[in-house]
Amino acid sequence: MQCKNICLLIFIFCFVFSGCKGEKFFSSTGEYQIFDDLGKLKYIANYNKNLILTELSFFNENEKIEYQTIKSAESGLPTEERNFNQAGNVENITQYYYLPDGKLDKKEIKTDTGELLLSCSYKYDKGGELTKIDIYNTGEKKKNIITYDVNEKSAAHSIFSETGEILSTYKEDSKAVTFCEYKNERIFQSTTFNKKDRSSQESVFDNSGELISLKKFDAANTLLEEKLYNHGKLFQKNIYRYNKMGLRTEKLEYIGENNKIERQFIYSYDKNGRRIKMDVYDANGKILEYLE
Repeated sequence: MQCKNICLLIFIFCFVFSGCKGEKFFSSTGEYQIFDDLGKLKYIANYNKNLILTELSFFNENEKIEYQTIKSAESGLPTEERNFNQAGNVENITQYYYLPDGKLDKKEIKTDTGELLLSCSYKYDKGGELTKIDIYNTGEKKKNIITYDVNEKSAAHSIFSETGEILSTYKEDSKAVTFCEYKNERIFQSTTFNKKDRSSQESVFDNSGELISLKKFDAANTLLEEKLYNHGKLFQKNIYRYNKMGLRTEKLEYIGENNKIERQFIYSYDKNGRRIKMDVYDANGKILEYLE
């Protein structure tokens, strides 16, 4: 953040001493005002005696203040940001709190009357790496917890209801991304994306949390395999095959866990890609149905 402050300071000074046509005014108190070509106030920057930017204000075309940031005179770190409406009245205020080493400890966003809108707290490991962000949104009445594992190069994002009930989780590492949704504290759907081959897998669970179905898709989101479960036990597996046009040509249906084909579905199409018939065969290759 100190680097950002230095860059901002350089920007202000470059703008000030460049050949721009706008008027500038620098007071003995360290306040610098910048006007546009029409004489309208655009910026006000305040510096302390050590040339540390302590306050910066931006004004709209009506010369009403629209944004303001206040920085610590000692560290140069932002301590407060204010956003204003078109009339120049405060809409919300963001306040920053820091640890002794300068790392961000907490951020709060409040209304002009002091009502809390959003609260974020930050945790770090012994090496100073960010490991956790705890976010509470009063408008949505939800709590978000984001955790990082620097060694594993992974991150997780969990969302909770106001009463602490888990709603969803998002996990990502170098290999995959997994998104889970919950109902009544039990997982009911999970989707995993494989980063290497861009395939995905979707799992659905019943009210008790037991697996109902598992589907596998390729990078084009084409269904390749489907497994169906009853009380956690596999009772049917379907394999799907396609032609070069992406049209399904075959479905192999396996019943039970013996991995034996029970039925085979063969699909035929006309030259326009419209399905014209479907043949169904039993485990012995005997045709069971012929449908056009």
